[in-house]
Amino acid sequence: MNLRIRIFVMGMILIILLNGCAFWGKKGELSIEDQASTNVAKTLEIVHGVETIVAMTLTAEDLSKPTVTEEPLTNTLTLTTIPTETMVPTLALTATFSVPMVSVSVPTNCRVGPGQAYDQVSVLLVGRQVEVVARSADGAYWVVRNPGGAGTCWLWGYYATVLGPIGGLPVWDPPPTPAAPATPTHTATNTPTVTSTPAPTTFSTGPLEIELTFTADLDRGLLVGDSSIKDLWYQAATASEKYLTPQNGAKFAIWGTYSPSVYQCLGASLSTAPIPLASVPEGTYVCYQTNEGRPGVFRVNGFIGTTIKIGYTTWNIP
Repeated sequence: MNLRIRIFVMGMILIILLNGCAFWGKKGELSIEDQASTNVAKTLEIVHGVETIVAMTLTAEDLSKPTVTEEPLTNTLTLTTIPTETMVPTLALTATFSVPMVSVSVPTNCRVGPGQAYDQVSVLLVGRQVEVVARSADGAYWVVRNPGGAGTCWLWGYYATVLGPIGGLPVWDPPPTPAAPATPTHTATNTPTVTSTPAPTTFSTGPLEIELTFTADLDRGLLVGDSSIKDLWYQAATASEKYLTPQNGAKFAIWGTYSPSVYQCLGASLSTAPIPLASVPEGTYVCYQTNEGRPGVFRVNGFIGTTIKIGYTTWNIP
């Protein structure tokens, strides 16, 4: 039952009891009119008291209820700092030498003098370094510690790379050209005459860079447009088919991965047929005969884009 209803009922019961007591206690003393007035006053007083009790009860009930306070919703954004990776540069260390040291990109003969007229004493291989002790006056040869034994020898500088101080190197004069061995002659019947093989001499040598579809003169080491003197055409048959094509009667023959002599190239199976570029990777030697009849050899040194790099030597006709 509701608290208000219970209070009201209790109040009414109280009024009835009080009225009854007053009525029975005084009916002999007061007139009927006075009794009625007294009862009304008493009733009003009791009703006022009941209302006061109800009001106090309701106030106490309201005070006993918990007070709910709504808190505003707050969105809190938390920023997290992501560490940034710092790139530390890598230092490339370059070896330094107190004396000049030489290495080669192609196995290179080391001789007793500057040129093929001198005897070979050893070979400087790729990946090995030897000390440089002097140089030739024209700068084409280095005098180095013999990579194959004691003493020194002369190394062609075309394929060589020298690291270290070279400003103070002395200039050496070449030794005398070795004399050709005496040619014995015999007059006896059926005895052949023995003759010496002359040492080859160089007509032209150097590097060439030939752009695709261009031509070169291997007699003089020129990039040419004159069709009458060109020996080599860097031909592009299609986008994927490229050739080294002889011109004007020149002839080519793939030799291999080591440098041949002039006489080996003279004895090679030379042909006017084009050589597929795929058959001559970097490091391949090709013997040739120019359109003017001179023997020679070139090495495929590499490629830059559509350009082929070669090193060539054309000899005089022995």
